[in-house]
Amino acid sequence: MRLGPNKGDRFTPTLPERLHLGRAKTDRCATASPVGGLPQNREGRAVELGARVVGLGGMITVGVIRNGATYLSHHLRKNDYWSEGEKAVQGEWIGLAAPALGLAGAVTDAPFEALRLNRHPQTGESLTQRLMKDRVAFFDIQLSAPKDVSVLALVGGDERVRTAFAESVRVALDEMQRFAAVRERRGEAAFTEKYRLTRNVVGALFHHDASRDLDPQLHAHAVLANVTWDAERNAWMALQPAEMMRASGYVRQVLYRELAVRLRALGYETYEMNSKGFAVRGVEHLRERFSKRARHVQQLAEEFAAAKGRKPTKREIEVLVRESRQDKLTEATTPEVRARQRAELNSEERAALDDLVRRARSDKPRLHQSYGWVSSVLEAAFRHVYERNSVVREGEVLKAALELHPDFYRWRELREALENHADVIRKDGEMSLRPIRREESQTIERVKAGRNRRFPLGDASTLPAHLTLGQRRAAAALLASRDFVAVLIGDAGTGKTTVLSAIEAAHRAAGGQPFLPLAPTTRARDAITEAGFSGADTVQRFLVSEPLQRSAAGRVVLVDEAGLLSTEQLDRLTALTQAVNARLLLVGDTKQHYSVQRGDALRNVLTFSDTPVVRLSEVLRQRSEADRRFSRLLASGAFVEAFTFAERRGLIRAAENDDAMFATAAEHYVRNRRSGVPTLVVIPFWDEIERFNAHVRPALRQAGMLGTDEVLRRAVKPLNWTDEQKVHWDQYRPGDQLLFARDTSDFKRGVAAEVVRAVSNGLWVRGADGKEVKLTRRQRAAFDVGRLQTLPISVGEKLLIRGREDREGFANGDFKEVAAVDPVADRVVFTDGHELPRDFAAWTYAHALTSYRSQGSTAEESLLVLGEVAMSALARRQFYVGNTRYRGAHAIYVSDKAKILRRLAAPDPGRELATEFTARHRIVMGERNVPRPVRTMSAKVRAAWQAMHAHRHGRRAHQTQKANL
Repeated sequence: MRLGPNKGDRFTPTLPERLHLGRAKTDRCATASPVGGLPQNREGRAVELGARVVGLGGMITVGVIRNGATYLSHHLRKNDYWSEGEKAVQGEWIGLAAPALGLAGAVTDAPFEALRLNRHPQTGESLTQRLMKDRVAFFDIQLSAPKDVSVLALVGGDERVRTAFAESVRVALDEMQRFAAVRERRGEAAFTEKYRLTRNVVGALFHHDASRDLDPQLHAHAVLANVTWDAERNAWMALQPAEMMRASGYVRQVLYRELAVRLRALGYETYEMNSKGFAVRGVEHLRERFSKRARHVQQLAEEFAAAKGRKPTKREIEVLVRESRQDKLTEATTPEVRARQRAELNSEERAALDDLVRRARSDKPRLHQSYGWVSSVLEAAFRHVYERNSVVREGEVLKAALELHPDFYRWRELREALENHADVIRKDGEMSLRPIRREESQTIERVKAGRNRRFPLGDASTLPAHLTLGQRRAAAALLASRDFVAVLIGDAGTGKTTVLSAIEAAHRAAGGQPFLPLAPTTRARDAITEAGFSGADTVQRFLVSEPLQRSAAGRVVLVDEAGLLSTEQLDRLTALTQAVNARLLLVGDTKQHYSVQRGDALRNVLTFSDTPVVRLSEVLRQRSEADRRFSRLLASGAFVEAFTFAERRGLIRAAENDDAMFATAAEHYVRNRRSGVPTLVVIPFWDEIERFNAHVRPALRQAGMLGTDEVLRRAVKPLNWTDEQKVHWDQYRPGDQLLFARDTSDFKRGVAAEVVRAVSNGLWVRGADGKEVKLTRRQRAAFDVGRLQTLPISVGEKLLIRGREDREGFANGDFKEVAAVDPVADRVVFTDGHELPRDFAAWTYAHALTSYRSQGSTAEESLLVLGEVAMSALARRQFYVGNTRYRGAHAIYVSDKAKILRRLAAPDPGRELATEFTARHRIVMGERNVPRPVRTMSAKVRAAWQAMHAHRHGRRAHQTQKANL
């Protein structure tokens, strides 16, 4: 039996006959409880609050119900208040799987209890095979209306609005159901987190209308049973809700748009659609009045900040909320609650609200206009999500499309366009694009085509005697290479730059030209310059500079830290160097960080090109053999063993909580500075760096290493918007800061400007001189978007420069120490004699660095500090980089060893390539990948490039013709 069509869904699941099947007979084990895959925080990891897990958005959350024996009677059938004789809230059965279990219409006790116990409501048979005592029974998904809507429906008394919300909820839940899944635990997928979409759920839907503080709050509870029908295995299996919750941002946008359209038809004017809801004209001024809970949470956060000297973290706010929540429901009848809510308005406000409702009832239905072409809306979403990822989830694309276009309402057409897009490669809710797959495969084709086509680089007999045996072997292998692309992979601290210097010397001794050194970041460029390679530049500048490209002709182009290359960069880099008969030498470590932009280019070459790889694995950086063993364990991927080894050696410094941990780490750092020991503090997450700074600055001052006089300066904290986000002007708010990374006609790099207002074709911004200037799409690459911070600077402060400043000679990544401050003259002078310009905002404190920023650095001693964020978001590569920067001494500060160890034990697949995605799903690409021309080439270079490919194509055609004869 196939259920009725789910509108717009081509993948309607096949379910068992309604009354005849319980759990289908199978010798396969049922999937495990899906709790571990629940929603992610901004760091991309699960966040669990007792029995409740916060979803991806403020308006859709999911709670985990493990027992739930009284959940129906004590919670779902009651509102957030109660009274003897109060009519129970009536629920309805929902989900494509409900009819297959004989469920329809009103929710009754017996079937609900059967689902709680994992039993078929009609036959009593077990549904899934997991019958453990702590089994998850339900997932309670809560969907809430914007506050303005709740005020209209409940305080304004417009029952039509309640109906509109209920209808919109059902549409949103139908859309969410498309992402229902099971874990795939068979064959190669055993013991992994792989999943497969089933696109069906069964559950009960209940509507409530108040918060615990009795504020008007329309919300719905969709209580989904932990079961879904898996047509492939012909069995009921445990539900994997994580994919539904990952799509909740998109589902939330569907809910808001459906609701806004219905309100418009009811005579109301909606506006300011955004990621958190929308406003209703005539009600917005009452929003804060009926947000007591939000005001209370804000008050608790302010009290926390006053007591601790810092803002509370997200988890600390969640604890404050949970501990201040009332356990008991208020005893009141519905008429009493409505009377209390109406009493909070004065007579004029009540009259105005009643008049608004009356006018809406009498108005003719209004059509809701949708603005924007489906194709352009979808392409904008592609540009946004694929700037930094090669493989994404469908829900991410749809969410981005709707959030970037708040006036676009045709979401069904949008989904249909995505499903039918010619460039989309999709499977089980994930997708990539054919152009991305092509850029990966084009690089591989060039690498393969360049095998054994060049002369050796030099003679190994000229190598210096100071090389170790491993370094000498690596250098000899690279000198003997005859390939267009050669690869040197070296673990952290193995002496890669020493080997490179020896190879270049041998190459020049054989008559070769000096290497052309490049690096993906300015910091890596500076590091390779310090290692003795003159004329180093960034990869990005090479890609846009024709003089640099011409200078590469016949030379070896050395790319250090090649693991930071994006796939697009390496695609263009291989095309350009091949065209000028240059050679590429890629040097890096795929276990360290990858690029900010999409792809993992070096790993793509290692995995798919079959090119010989020269490896360095003898760790030399650390002086102690025990420390070198620790580095080797990390490099081998034995993270749990490495952590245990570090704990035995006393490297792990555990504290009872985050505050104690940051304070102790700050004291360690201050002691080292006082003793003159160069110390690098690595903290992977910016939120935790700010907490460390709040402890280290007072500690430095108490030790007499930070002056008492302070100068306040503006600094902009980047928000890391994509290029596509930056040209959607309605995303900006007055007060947002633009930090310029390039010179424009009105702003120099490094300065900030404040957003004054957004218009349809740009932004009006105000500079430090008060002058207002309009910016358009043409300037989008010149600035980043951020939030303003005002930070104190004292003598002894260490600052990190985040942008270039020509007047003072600043480069992105520079470190500066403050030698003098003058609060009266508003001057900050560094130890090198340069000053911090008053209008320069691209800086922050440098007492600690992220693991990404620290990559490539070396210090006598290092400290790795892992707090609350790391417990749920730490990646293995961050731990690897943070633990391999030191020569002499090292310490790891944690506040919860067990949670950090669990993070390290979890698999870390890294960033998936489009090629890996198609291989994982066995998707055959039915096309020949044709290299596309690189736009930045000069006419001569482009002609040579095209001629080379024409020659190769002609040669292949000739070979094919001969074979056919």
